[in-house]
Amino acid sequence: MFSNTKPYLLGIDVGTTHIKAVIFDAAGTEAARCVASTPSQPGGGPGQVVWDPGVIWQTVISVTRGAMEMLQGKHARPSRRSRSALPGPEVAREGIGAAGATSQVGGTAAGATVAGGQSGVGPEYAASPVPEIVGVAVASVGESGVPLDRDGRPLYPIIAWFDPRTAPQAAWWTREIGQERTRAITGLSVKSIYSAPKILWLLENVNGLRDAIDAWLPVSSFVTFKLTGGGGGSDGSGSSRSSGNRGGRRPADYAVDFSQASRTLLFDQARLDWSDELAAASGIPARILPQAVPSGTLVGHVTREAAQATGIPAGVPVFAGGHDHVCGALAVGATRPGAVLDSCGTAESILSSCLDASVLQAVCRNGFSLGHHVVRGMHYAMGGLLASGGAVEWFMREFCGSSASYEHVVGLARNSKPGAGGVVFVPRLLGSGPPTRDERATGAFARLRPSATRADFARAVFEGLSFELKVAIRAMEAALGQPVSSVIATGGGARNELWLSIKASVLGLPVEVSHVTEASALGAALLAGIGCGLYRDAGDALAKALRTGRRVLPDESLRPTYEDSYAIYSAVAGALRRVDAAD
Repeated sequence: MFSNTKPYLLGIDVGTTHIKAVIFDAAGTEAARCVASTPSQPGGGPGQVVWDPGVIWQTVISVTRGAMEMLQGKHARPSRRSRSALPGPEVAREGIGAAGATSQVGGTAAGATVAGGQSGVGPEYAASPVPEIVGVAVASVGESGVPLDRDGRPLYPIIAWFDPRTAPQAAWWTREIGQERTRAITGLSVKSIYSAPKILWLLENVNGLRDAIDAWLPVSSFVTFKLTGGGGGSDGSGSSRSSGNRGGRRPADYAVDFSQASRTLLFDQARLDWSDELAAASGIPARILPQAVPSGTLVGHVTREAAQATGIPAGVPVFAGGHDHVCGALAVGATRPGAVLDSCGTAESILSSCLDASVLQAVCRNGFSLGHHVVRGMHYAMGGLLASGGAVEWFMREFCGSSASYEHVVGLARNSKPGAGGVVFVPRLLGSGPPTRDERATGAFARLRPSATRADFARAVFEGLSFELKVAIRAMEAALGQPVSSVIATGGGARNELWLSIKASVLGLPVEVSHVTEASALGAALLAGIGCGLYRDAGDALAKALRTGRRVLPDESLRPTYEDSYAIYSAVAGALRRVDAAD
């Protein structure tokens, strides 16, 4: 069904920290990658952060065009002419060669690097066969979304998933609708991070929004909508928006996959559709909720306008992607029993796949959320640490000076022995995770003596994060009724050798480091490949694209040290929890 040109898949990943466009071949090998920082803005109050939808889209345009030009350059012969610089935000563009090497030269005023030339200056490529992009899908952060008017224009900035302003709405939901009622339907405990409290905040605080809002889209759905124009692409170009409602109540222009819908606090896991009961009880208009579809569903085609902006050919099919962590779980094969995905970025999420929703009650009872997987017919249990890489960044900023680097923190930690000189760090800077979720929970350094050094503090950060991960994994085992046999690490934390070795030794488990460097983007690309028929299903995609990574084994000589340290950590964390509860 494909032409003689080599088929490629484009995965776009809109994350908390970075926005990435990554192009893969059918074997899951990166062909081009372009990255930019996610542009954020203060939200007007303590801890509040927003993202401008227009700036997010412009950044997606920039990284996508960068990746597309890089792919085309690899398949073209250079001429003697020069090409102009890419428009838009400064980005880091990376080309992965046959040997898997990444080449970066040159620099920009913003500190970004550009591969293959200096600051966008390089050879122009003469005409040659263009590689075929056969499918596109988008992964993104969960919970956050965009309110749109009837013309598809944003009505308010995107409230970041961790923005605390929605705590009053979550408290109201808990009081008036109830935790048990919500868990039984959605698989989620009521928390301020989820979408519904954000929608309530918008309805209550933005004048005129209740009348003006036509739809509320998760970030991945918003980017998909911008690519397709919402028209469904019935003419193969997606050049215009359709009208009318699917199912008689939802805008036909909008779609969300099951994994993102699962993070809203409004999705019925048994029916795999929106809960009319919860929408009515909360006062959220059901009409603004997009159609929920399985990941990999065709939702439209790239419009001529989006093609001109991004460099993706017009008419390329666009498929529903999903929640970034769940897409990442697919990409690294964390779908087998006993395997846990450890996606470590600003936050750290652990995810384990399950065959159905029958474990919903046990999952919720142990502090996890249950949602629908990007793999059709499969569910997942997910939870984790709200401040993981974020805790390291906090320590670096507050304890190591403005000129310190991440490598400096790791170097400090290496200068302390296992056990961190007795220093204990509880990393609950944004609240606690499983098995007892509590947004009021706080973090702390404890058990200090005059002999404690900054190196001890640095190592205690990594050890404390690993102890908190062990707490969560033990709760995961209790929830699913099966032991965890391996941990698959992805994200920025998977590049920290010291942290990986501490995790393995604390957990007493092998930590597999995926060969994939951009798991969320690859997961999205695989969904596009399944949707367009390049793969039969998820199993076929993994058989063709999954690569086995290396394993970091526990240091058995450290078992007594870390067993003792874990017992002390548990006592300190428990005492701190009691203090927080009494505050």
